[in-house]
Amino acid sequence: MKKLYFFLFIFVFFKSNARVIESTTILNSGVDQLDLIMKIDYTSNLLSVTLLGPADKWFGIALNTDRMVDGGYAIICNTTESSLPQEFILKGRTSPIKQTKQNLTNKSNVVVNGRSKVFFTRVLKTIDLQDFEIMANLLSLNMIYSIGQSKDYAYHFLRGSFILNFSTPVGLSEESKLIFSTLDLFTNPVNNGTIVLNQAINTEYIILDIHGKTVQSGKINGASIPLEKNEKGTYFLQVILGNRSKNFSFLVE
Repeated sequence: MKKLYFFLFIFVFFKSNARVIESTTILNSGVDQLDLIMKIDYTSNLLSVTLLGPADKWFGIALNTDRMVDGGYAIICNTTESSLPQEFILKGRTSPIKQTKQNLTNKSNVVVNGRSKVFFTRVLKTIDLQDFEIMANLLSLNMIYSIGQSKDYAYHFLRGSFILNFSTPVGLSEESKLIFSTLDLFTNPVNNGTIVLNQAINTEYIILDIHGKTVQSGKINGASIPLEKNEKGTYFLQVILGNRSKNFSFLVE
């Protein structure tokens, strides 16, 4: 009987500590839209990533950084060499170097309606010191993305930085999903000190500068966000709903 209680305790303990977190975001909207779904399963020690981008261009992300820094860990898909996802090491503003040992496991790679959907996995901590290690109790992650056509992956025409916020999977109403999926900026550039959205929404937001630094955050309750500072420049708006987020770049004139 004691053995039974012991095994029940072990089962309940591990079940209560089983943890899965995920985040869904649109990194770049428009013609060359880039979608990211990232799930971290601490129980199975597995990172799962889905990237959906333009089929005629390469696209990639770099983890735990807000700029092109030496030694940064990047994953690039749809390259001229291969349509499979590949691991790279950033080399500042020069072309990144492909890692000799690749630790990604490609699960699927399909093209539908001109968009390439890549799904791959990786263990949270590899034996390769060049790989970024997914730590326990991760709540958010600084990242950058880029999309380009040149064979030199350091030169691209679409890029940005963002913060990926993780949470346990939650359900959203169909109405909320519809509002969030069609959400967009109504005015861009912003020239009156207020960001205007194309529809009202009640959720949280973050505004980042071009270096990935948070300059403003709070709650949206309506269709507008007054800017606390009206300094000219390029910024990124991240709208967060549950475990989903959507990113927009905007210009303040």
